[in-house]
Amino acid sequence: MDDYVAIFSQRAQEYNAACKRYPRARQHERQLIVDWLDIGTGQTICDWPAGGGYLAEGLAPLVDDTNMLICVEPVWEFIREIPSEFNRVIAAFDCLTLKPGSVDRVGSLAGLHHEENREIFFRQAFDVLKPSEILAVADVMAGTATAEFLNGPVDKFSSTGHKGMFFEEGELAGHLKKAGFVNIEEKHHHFTWDFPDWPALIFFSRNLFGLSKASDDQIQNILKEFFCITSDSSGVHLP
Repeated sequence: MDDYVAIFSQRAQEYNAACKRYPRARQHERQLIVDWLDIGTGQTICDWPAGGGYLAEGLAPLVDDTNMLICVEPVWEFIREIPSEFNRVIAAFDCLTLKPGSVDRVGSLAGLHHEENREIFFRQAFDVLKPSEILAVADVMAGTATAEFLNGPVDKFSSTGHKGMFFEEGELAGHLKKAGFVNIEEKHHHFTWDFPDWPALIFFSRNLFGLSKASDDQIQNILKEFFCITSDSSGVHLP
């Protein structure tokens, strides 16, 4: 996960600034993976890679003790931003330090497209989970507008670039099966990120994606080019 570490060591602060100013913008996306995880009482949950703890914060109301939420993250600049009530573990992507069979759920939100050797993740997730427990992974599908946006304008207008390796249809299920998982489901979900207005969407996009080389007008035009953005009385909605 060298690409992930290189990118977010430089711009973790801006990424977190976007999420903190508009914490509900990605609530529909986060709720989808929360639902897949099907959290029960007394369970230990691993968020990996955790980024700034965005998924963990959505899981916190569902756990008995926030210390049972383990945020595994390789980037120190992210780790130090994760709320201290969570169990924070800094670990290289290919060297998970949790004990085998110690976790009830593993969730991974939008981090694996930075990793070329994804088999390591699925194998380690299988090992750390208790028998018959759940792994839920959400990431970008190859060939979508999101994938083209990330490896196009984000790569061009960010200081770090973006070379995402997105999931082909069936690839996620294939990795799960090879690692030993059963009862596998793979689904392409559609949802929106939601903002009160265009300035909010532009601020969020600039900071989350690191679009430091683009003006506000450029960001707005790029978003309109790649996405069918809608607006109504509740705000602006990015699919």
